[in-house]
Amino acid sequence: MTKRNAMHCYTILAATVAGFLSGQALAESAGHVSFVYGPVTAVTHDGQTRTLHRGDEVDGGDRISTSSGRVQIRFTDGGFVALQPNTIFGVDQYIYANKKPEDTSVFFNLVRGGMRTITGVIGHINKASYRVKTPVATIGIRGTSFTADINGDSLDVTVNLGSVIVTNDQGNITLIAGQSAVVQPNTAPQQTNNETNVGAPGPGSGGSSSSSSSSTQPTAGNQQQTGGLPNGVEQPSGTQTAGPLQSTNFGLPLYSVAIPGQTPPVTHISGIVSASSNVAPIAVDALANFDSSGDLVLADVNGGPIFNNTGTAAGATGIGALQYANVVNEGGISFGELTGGQSLDGSVTAAVGQYIPYIVGQSGPAPAPIGLVSYSLAGAGDASTPRLYSGGSTSSGTLNTFNINIDLTNALLNLRLDLTMNGTDYLVVANNQSVPTVIQDGGFQLTGLTGVTSTACDGNCSATVSGFFAGNDGSRLGASYDLSTGSGDILGVAALTQSGPVAISSTAPLGSSVDGSPSYTFAVPVGGSSNSSVLNGQLQASFDGTEDSAPGALRTLSDSNGKQIFANPASSSTALQYNGLVTLGDISYSEVTDGSGTLSIAGVSSGSSSNNSNTLTVGPGLYVPYILGVTGTAPDLEIVHYSLQGGTAPREDLSTAGVLNHFNLDLDLNSLELSADLEVTIGSASYSVVANNQQVPNLLQSGTFSLGGLAATGNNCVSQTCTATINGFIAGSSSTASQVGATYAINVGLLDSIGGVAALGQTSVPTALVYQTNSYGSDAYAAIDTYSDSNGLLDAGNGSEAILNRNDSSGTQVASDTTGGGSDGTLEWGRWVAGMPSVEGESTPVLTNVDSVHYITGAPTPAAVMSALNAQQGAAVKYSLEGGTSPTNGSAVGTLGSGSFVQVSFGPSPTMLVDLQVGIAGLSYVVNDTKPLSTNSATFSLSSLATTGCASTCSTNVNGFFAGAQANKVGLGYAITDNTTLTQGVAAFGR
Repeated sequence: MTKRNAMHCYTILAATVAGFLSGQALAESAGHVSFVYGPVTAVTHDGQTRTLHRGDEVDGGDRISTSSGRVQIRFTDGGFVALQPNTIFGVDQYIYANKKPEDTSVFFNLVRGGMRTITGVIGHINKASYRVKTPVATIGIRGTSFTADINGDSLDVTVNLGSVIVTNDQGNITLIAGQSAVVQPNTAPQQTNNETNVGAPGPGSGGSSSSSSSSTQPTAGNQQQTGGLPNGVEQPSGTQTAGPLQSTNFGLPLYSVAIPGQTPPVTHISGIVSASSNVAPIAVDALANFDSSGDLVLADVNGGPIFNNTGTAAGATGIGALQYANVVNEGGISFGELTGGQSLDGSVTAAVGQYIPYIVGQSGPAPAPIGLVSYSLAGAGDASTPRLYSGGSTSSGTLNTFNINIDLTNALLNLRLDLTMNGTDYLVVANNQSVPTVIQDGGFQLTGLTGVTSTACDGNCSATVSGFFAGNDGSRLGASYDLSTGSGDILGVAALTQSGPVAISSTAPLGSSVDGSPSYTFAVPVGGSSNSSVLNGQLQASFDGTEDSAPGALRTLSDSNGKQIFANPASSSTALQYNGLVTLGDISYSEVTDGSGTLSIAGVSSGSSSNNSNTLTVGPGLYVPYILGVTGTAPDLEIVHYSLQGGTAPREDLSTAGVLNHFNLDLDLNSLELSADLEVTIGSASYSVVANNQQVPNLLQSGTFSLGGLAATGNNCVSQTCTATINGFIAGSSSTASQVGATYAINVGLLDSIGGVAALGQTSVPTALVYQTNSYGSDAYAAIDTYSDSNGLLDAGNGSEAILNRNDSSGTQVASDTTGGGSDGTLEWGRWVAGMPSVEGESTPVLTNVDSVHYITGAPTPAAVMSALNAQQGAAVKYSLEGGTSPTNGSAVGTLGSGSFVQVSFGPSPTMLVDLQVGIAGLSYVVNDTKPLSTNSATFSLSSLATTGCASTCSTNVNGFFAGAQANKVGLGYAITDNTTLTQGVAAFGR
């Protein structure tokens, strides 16, 4: 066997990667370019070449060549890859979007050159399906960060974090953090003491790695900022232990930096514009260098410095480099103060005795795709001392409270900042501030906030607050503030912690009951077969006032006989603490922790002692959730859909926190049936509860429901039976029944239970329909009455009139079940092929014996999210085909090409490119046209789209909607009119 042939035989862990490729794997958007320097190109699987810029998408099937440049890619599962000059790197397969953990995979191919990578979600939860192929060996992982370099015929590997297994036909070796290996052709991998050298040049310089023979100095590439759609959940970019942060090496790790009260020379930083000296600049995904003590000495983004203090010589003004004071290094985040000097780039200047704060943290993603997340100051040592700068002098103060609450569903932020300076209190309160960049880039900046109260202000104070997510799962928030007062500016930074002891209500706190009004319903989750967690009726409640330590916190709850259900006196030194307290409309929820109170509900345990003695004692690290709402009545509508507004984190055994992925309820008040769809993730395990047409006979009388013994599925439910309990109540101060308060408990073992509470809001459900009429048709409706069961769509109603109904006026079913249906978890689609269903506006049934009614429906994107998306000018966002019905034309059934897609350019004047390939009856239609979208609307209607491949002159109409909490789906119906022939179908697309 020749050396060349032997090299091609080194396959490890699985068959050749190419054997796994599919159209879906190739089409999926794998990530985007976070940083690029010099000429970097990508070639698609069909041979098309493009130059990569910052913000560009990288797709499955792309092969990337760096030439004399370098590039860093952030993948949608949170992973990172940095490529050195003269590297050829293939994204051979990437499967992640909307897939179950066991179905995800990533196969990379390092043909030559060097790479450094930090694995994301796929590498953490599905390790066997992550591998990097090279000419001489394959690298498998165990959840890690490593570097690899192909130097001629030799492969060098060094593990930075976790472990890898390097394998070829001659053997394998497992490496842990700090270990290295070398692989030669026809030789088993051998451990070595030589660390792989793929270090990148410092910011703004060129250079090459050990395998690069080129000395060409790269030129700055087009550093376009990332734009477009929110990225949703992106998992860890690596783990940073306590101690000095690591300097960026070869593009990793990336950092976010905030320096309040300064104007950097680079005014365009990751989409956030700095315009005045009172703006706290923030840079996201920046390069950063630190000295051995952890002091930040260089921060660089988009090819230019935002802070440079690398030297000790005097700056241009002759006053010398800045000095460091009060530097704190924590896990993944660091902050300190700069004093007595000037940065070498002139961006920061401090006189002797002045202290300019800064904060820097490893760039992290938003912690969840939907819901609310709270951050607060865990301790005084997690913040710099507030400093007042006035007339060249500096005063020191005290930071009392710093709470930030972010609504990730609607990209809204609430904050409360309380500090004392020279005996004067300053309070900053901001509610429902739009922060579209917080999901897009992981950072936000709020300027000109006027909600500042103080006896020293006289209404003339304002504030700027900036922040960024940091840490493996968005568990930390780096924040800076700049209060402009009549006495000068007050500056400071803080490292906030997720789910602190005090959070902020999203709306006004609920009011205490007076003379029996309002009355409340209360619930806590319970496991097993008990359904006693909902207490309904005329419950009387009292709450903390808005100026108390936990505004809106439930203090007492009593029934109509005066029996105390819940009590937690605020004055007690052992009182229960409130974690993540949130008020949404007529519902409030929280977790109680670390203290003692009373709770009289049978079957509820704190995890450390039962409530049999009416004492609820919750130890540190344990959390008991509750939810209550203004007692409501069932709505007047027949069928109502409720979707998730927010909720506590699901917890395993009241401790380990997870993510509530989705929670939907459908109420059919005709038959008093409820359908539920719930999914949670704890660590790498996911659990689902799907219950269809469950009887809820007490709903009309009591406004409550209790479902026990429900079937649950999940990672640990293979060897044992998992069950679930879902209970809830109607909430709302009027007959609209606009909300549902719900609890859930999933039993995954004899002693193991996962539980939480959630607030759900009544939502309309868009439905796109295409059907045969005399004038043909394709319509999208924002329906308020929509119901779905295991057989597919039953009804889609618009107010009191049914748009699509498979029952006649007497209630007799006249349309058969659907065919060709499917679901991607957000959208559901199908078509009717027989029967006589009716459609609004049509005098006769629309279905003939040779045609179909196609439909697609799903959870709508909130208007606030659409508004936030269009508030930013971003790059075009591509949605790839995920499924749909087979197109029909009379009795003919065709196919929808797998390459079909839609592409949306969000902004003040949004547009959509529709590209459909439809084959039917010997014709091949190609719809390719761009049309404007309605601003901030979740639904759209596009007419007369250009179409080719027709037998005669033809055009296409398309109607549809955006779906999902962050507009990550598009559902549409299309109707191609070719003379007197109509071809129709529906399709689902995902980002």
